Amino acid sequence: MIAVVASFVISEGKETEFETVANALVAEVRANEPGCSLYQLAKDRKTAGRYKMLELYTDMDAFKVHGGTDWFKVAMPKMAPCFAEAPVVEIMECVG
Repeated sequence: MIAVVASFVISEGKETEFETVANALVAEVRANEPGCSLYQLAKDRKTAGRYKMLELYTDMDAFKVHGGTDWFKVAMPKMAPCFAEAPVVEIMECVG
């Protein structure tokens, strides 16, 4: 299983716009990607504008499928203007 944590820093005043686009992406992934067992947007409780997307995929192929989907390709250009910094994506292998 592949675990992915994508970290986002969002510009002040762009949080609602980012959440709207990101949550639409979450809905598409959950409805259409059987190889993804978790896709959840989380917001930092202490620092405004900091988010993480928590993701679990059955394997690397499922993760690659995700990046090639139409909904991902539509969402990323809509989210990009909200970023205060470049996103950081950590790709890990689950153990145990």
